[in-house]
Amino acid sequence: MAKLSPFQAGELVVWRDEKGFGFIRPFVGNKDLFIHISAFKRGMSRRPQIGDVLHYRIETDASGRERVRHASIEGMQYAAPRFGPIQVKPLQQSPYINGVIGLPFLLSTWMLWSVGNPIPLFMYVFISAITLFLYGLDKRSSIVGQWRIPEVYLHLFALLGGWPGALIAQREYRHKLKKSRFQTIFRGIIILHGVIWAIAIGFGFSARRMAEVLLP
Repeated sequence: MAKLSPFQAGELVVWRDEKGFGFIRPFVGNKDLFIHISAFKRGMSRRPQIGDVLHYRIETDASGRERVRHASIEGMQYAAPRFGPIQVKPLQQSPYINGVIGLPFLLSTWMLWSVGNPIPLFMYVFISAITLFLYGLDKRSSIVGQWRIPEVYLHLFALLGGWPGALIAQREYRHKLKKSRFQTIFRGIIILHGVIWAIAIGFGFSARRMAEVLLP
């Protein structure tokens, strides 16, 4: 997972506005940092200029590559964030995806009926609702340039049973779909849940058959 440094400060010493990038000279350290326009907080009242004092964080990915994130200009007046509904066109409905989403709820209902265990159904419903909310919050934050929810939290809630809600949110909000590493981990979580269900069902049928043999 990517790691974010504490906020640092520096001066914008190079800025090529026509190309949307420049370089920061940190107040602590002697290595200039590349910055792209997309790293700036949204809602700026003007474009960046040479001499601006910037506050920013450095994101380091799993390969050790660094990039500037969450940059803001000292003294800048920012437009107030919009809190209206997210205007995103959802992906077209897919019977296959809908079936994948519905399967854990169907299996959890079967477990509730067969052995009286409500925990799986409760976890899928409750944690999926929380995960759906978190994805919506993160999508809005990405639009208005506010603090983002760390991806590890999204994966954690998916692992705990919220992956159906995550899958709904990804398609409804068009969120995290293009991040290949994120999607690889997310699909691994779905497969893990499938394996757990296969083991649980297989064990249940084996136990029932054994009971029928021992107790005719």
